[in-house]
Amino acid sequence: MLVTDRLRGAGGMIRAVLAVMFLTGGAAAHDIDTPRMQLLIALIAQNGCAMTDRVADAELPQYGFTRHETRQIVADLMQDGRAQIEPSTATVRLNPEECF
Repeated sequence: MLVTDRLRGAGGMIRAVLAVMFLTGGAAAHDIDTPRMQLLIALIAQNGCAMTDRVADAELPQYGFTRHETRQIVADLMQDGRAQIEPSTATVRLNPEECF
């Protein structure tokens, strides 16, 4: 069982992103803007520039996002200072310059 698999439940995506960042020393897994990253940014922006775990679990699969891919992209966004996590609400929030 992967460490991230044990972090499921309320706020699971948030804890998993933090675990990925810890296990990789904070290094971004994808150091470039990919079309998938841009799509995720656009989806979060359309959702009011923030997305909870619950909304992500309900909405992102229809765009082909897996939890693993989403966690990696969010970790990259955080590492690049483009997003932040609000642990108390299990919410990923885009920084203002990313929100259009």
